[in-house]
Amino acid sequence: MKKATSIFCILTLILSIVLFANSTYAYRPASLTVLQKPGAEGAWVAPSIVGLDWTADKWLASLPKYNVEAAPQLNTLVSATSPTAPPPTDLSRGGLTPDPEVPESSLASGATEAPVNPLLVYGAFITPLSNDAYAGADTGLTGIVWGQYEIYRCSDNAFLGYGLTNSGGTAGQFSKTIENPYSLGFRVWIIPKSSAGSVRTGTGGANSYGTVTGCLYPGEVSTYNIGTWNIYSGSSYTYRGAWMIYETMVEDALGRGGWNFFVNELGAYGTSMPYTIVRFPYETWAHYHWGGEIHLPTLNDARSPDVILHEYAHMAMYTTYGGGFTTYCPSPHYINGVSHVNCAWSEGWASYVPYMTHNDKTYTYANNFDVNEETPTWGTSGWSNGAAVEGRVTAALIDLDDSANDGWDVTYGWRSNLWWVFKYKGMNVNFHDFMADFKSVRPYNTPIVLTIWQNTIYYLDL
Repeated sequence: MKKATSIFCILTLILSIVLFANSTYAYRPASLTVLQKPGAEGAWVAPSIVGLDWTADKWLASLPKYNVEAAPQLNTLVSATSPTAPPPTDLSRGGLTPDPEVPESSLASGATEAPVNPLLVYGAFITPLSNDAYAGADTGLTGIVWGQYEIYRCSDNAFLGYGLTNSGGTAGQFSKTIENPYSLGFRVWIIPKSSAGSVRTGTGGANSYGTVTGCLYPGEVSTYNIGTWNIYSGSSYTYRGAWMIYETMVEDALGRGGWNFFVNELGAYGTSMPYTIVRFPYETWAHYHWGGEIHLPTLNDARSPDVILHEYAHMAMYTTYGGGFTTYCPSPHYINGVSHVNCAWSEGWASYVPYMTHNDKTYTYANNFDVNEETPTWGTSGWSNGAAVEGRVTAALIDLDDSANDGWDVTYGWRSNLWWVFKYKGMNVNFHDFMADFKSVRPYNTPIVLTIWQNTIYYLDL
C-alpha cells in the first residue's frame, strides 16, 4: 500500500525548506555546464555506466570480430512434422504486413492469382530468444513471431507466395496456399523483416540475414507439411543475434516487442511506427540516427532487450516529436552521472521503455553489467542527483507508472497520462518541461511531488 496522505503537506514544507537551502536540485539549466554532443548532431547514443568508457581504446580493442556468412544459409530440420496447420489468413499480423521488398518481376502467376493447382504449405520456424540476463543465457528454441517467410520454386526461383509467421500459441507457424510446383520443387526462406523494419548486416540489404530450407518436392498432394526448422546460427552466432534483435524490435513470444507496444498496446494512444533498419554487427557503440538506422556493434547488444528497446525508443521519440533536439550529451554519457537536462530527458525516457514493454527495471548493458534503475535514491553510492542524471529521470517515470511501494514513491498508474502528454503536447527537451505540460492537463499533486523527490528531482516552480 502507498503511504497515507495525511503527512504530505508537512513533508512538502520540509522539502521546500531543504531545497531552498540547497538549490542544487532545483530546475536551473543555465547553471549547468553545457557539454557538447559527440560528433555531428543527429544521433542518440546509448548510455554507459561510470567506469565504462565506450570511447576508450580499451573498449574498442575489446570489441569482438564477427564472421557473418553471406545469405542464404541453410536452416536445420528439427522435426519432419509441425503442429497442425493454422488456418490460412490474410497477410496482416497485428497490423503488420510483409516487407514489400519482393521484386514484382519475380512473381509467378500463382502468386497473384487463385492457384489452378492449389497446395497448402505449412510448417514452423524456431530460434532462441534472449533471456535478458547475461551473454549465452538464451531461452530454448522458441517460435519466431512475425518473421517473413517467402516461398520460391526451385527450378527457376519464381516467387510463389509470402507472409508472416504467427504469434501467441502458434508462434513460428505459418500456412500458405500456393501453386503446386510438383516435381519442380520449392524452398521456403525466413527473413528478419516485415513492414515494421528489418535487421541487416553492416552493408547488406533486407535479405542479408535470410535463411532457407532445402528444396522440397510435394508431388500429387493438396497439403504439404515442411516440418519444424531451426534457424541457422552462424559461426559467430550472428544469424541468431539478428533474430533476437528483430523480435525485440517488433514482437517476440515473451511479449517484449517495441513496435507492438507502441502500435497495439497503448490503446487509444497507440501510434504508428516507421520502417526501421537495424544494422548488426556495426560500429562501436549502440546508437540511433535521427530519421534513419539503429546500429548495434556486438552480440551482447543483440542479447539485451534493454539496449535494443532503448534505441528503438529513440526512434519512437523522434517519430512522435516530428524531429530531434539538441541534447548536449557528453561523450560518453552515464546513466548514473550528471550530463545535461536535455540529455537526461532523451536518454532517461528511452530507458523507461523497457519497463513499459515488459516490466524490466534493470538495465542490462552490452558488457553484462546490470543496473537496477528504481532503487537508487538520495545518498545511493555512485549516483549523482537531479534531473540532469538520466537514470534519475528513468526512475521517476517508472515510479509514476508502477504500483510498488518505494520510499517516497507514493503514487502510481500514470502511464496513459504520461503517454498522452508525450504524444499530444509537442516536443519537450527536458523533464522539467515535460512535467510542466503534465501539470497543465493533469493534477500535479503532493504524491507526484514526493514520487519525483524519491528520485532526487524537485521543481520549485511546479
